[in-house]
Amino acid sequence: MSIPQGWEGILEEGETILWQGRPVTGVRLRDFLGLPLVSGLFFTGFSLVWIAMARMMTQGEDFSVFPLFGLPFLLVGLYVAFGLPFGKDYLRKRSWYTLSDRKAYVATELFGKRRLKAVPYAEMNILELEDGTPGSVTFKREITVSQYTRRNRSGGRSRRSQTTTTNIGFERIEDARTVYRMIAARRDPVRAQAAPG
Repeated sequence: MSIPQGWEGILEEGETILWQGRPVTGVRLRDFLGLPLVSGLFFTGFSLVWIAMARMMTQGEDFSVFPLFGLPFLLVGLYVAFGLPFGKDYLRKRSWYTLSDRKAYVATELFGKRRLKAVPYAEMNILELEDGTPGSVTFKREITVSQYTRRNRSGGRSRRSQTTTTNIGFERIEDARTVYRMIAARRDPVRAQAAPG
C-alpha cells in the first residue's frame, strides 16, 4: 500500500501501512443514553428551578439580571444531555485512522488545527474490541491525575486531585474485528489466535 498524500515524512523508514479507515459518522439514539444524559438533565433541571425562583423573587422589578445567572448552567446542562453526541460526531467527521506495522495513528483536524496521535505497539496498554458494524478498537488508556488547591470555609487550603481517563483507539470503524486481529497479532501472537472469529 503506498503512502497517502499528507503522510509523507511521518512514517519511519521501512514502516508499512497495513490499514487505513475513517469512522462511520452519524448520531444514533443510543448515543444519548447513559450517565451524561442523567447528569445533564439534573443540571438542566437545577438551573431551570434557579431561574424560576430568581424570577419569582424579582417579580416586582422591571428588569433584573439575577435570573440570568442561571442561563450558563442551563446551557451546560443541555449540552451535556443532548449536545455531547453531536460534538463527538463532529470530531469523528474530522478524524482519520492508520495502522502500520509499527504504530497506530489517529489524525484529527479541528478548526484548521491538525493533530496526530501515534501509539507504538509497545505503548498499547489495553486491547478491547467493541464488536459490531460499525465497531470500535481501543488500544490505549491514558489516566491523567491533575492536582489543584481548594480553599475551605475557614480560610485554609487543601490539595485535591482529579483523575481523568481517556481511551484512545479507532472508533466506529466498519472492519473493527479485522483491525483488532491485526493489532493483536503484533502485540501478542497468542491473543491473536484467541481473538473473536
